[in-house]
Amino acid sequence: MSNPTSTSDPLIDILKRLKDRGVPFVIVGGYAAVAHGSPLPTYDMDVCSPLDPATASLIIDVLQPLSPKWRDRPDQPVVRPDNSNLLDIKNMSLVPSHGRFDVLGHVAGVGDYLQ
Repeated sequence: MSNPTSTSDPLIDILKRLKDRGVPFVIVGGYAAVAHGSPLPTYDMDVCSPLDPATASLIIDVLQPLSPKWRDRPDQPVVRPDNSNLLDIKNMSLVPSHGRFDVLGHVAGVGDYLQ
């Protein structure tokens, strides 16, 4: 199980990279639950962020050193910031070199980042 307060957790390092580059996001899912005291293990990171083309491209740019791939299409090349799929994407399920990372443009029952 990943510890969301660990400074050696590679998924937490991704959050630091996003924050340093000014990507707006909020942690949701298992990491958020563990941070609030849940004993359930979590093996990926879920964040909610606006997924307009500029933000989606910035997220992928931040992840470039980690060679992100689409989780459902690992046979495809590394996702690049100019990938045409980023123009109208709702969610990104990625596999960077450090675990699984999901970026949700909308969280069911909650809404989008601004809500």
